[in-house]
Amino acid sequence: MVHKYHAMGAIFLTEEQELEMIDIDFGRMQKILGELDYRLLYLDECNIFTLAHAEAHGINLTDEYFPKYIEYLQKLNAHFIFLNIAPETSWTRRKESYQSRMFRFPEEERQGIMGRYFDYLETLHPALNRIFDRIELPKIKIDAKTTNEKVVKKIMEFLADSQVL
Repeated sequence: MVHKYHAMGAIFLTEEQELEMIDIDFGRMQKILGELDYRLLYLDECNIFTLAHAEAHGINLTDEYFPKYIEYLQKLNAHFIFLNIAPETSWTRRKESYQSRMFRFPEEERQGIMGRYFDYLETLHPALNRIFDRIELPKIKIDAKTTNEKVVKKIMEFLADSQVL
């Protein structure tokens, strides 16, 4: 199962596991559509941005899967909130978590693995932005380098303006 590998970080996922993540997304959206209750607000942390993770691994699935994601997301009346975090900021926030995983690896491999984590963030960020730019549904990009309070305020304003809340 993908989740057992994901705990080590996205750098360890294979093409097969990336495809499994996409299948999980589609299955989750089908389930929600089958039980849709418009009185509820559904939150999904990644969804279509799973394609950016695949792209960051050198797997170009965007053209193949993007239209299918959009089809489902239109049916779900999806709105997108993209918390845009520069790779350097993301690294600062995640570095300790990455370092806590290093006990699993031989000492001589740890520096290289840490470098792979950082490189992945630098590859992922533009891929996330490309996916976001292609989405033609209600969306907002928020600079998440600001305070949590300002981020939450912008999210709430967007949801209110979009008549989601």
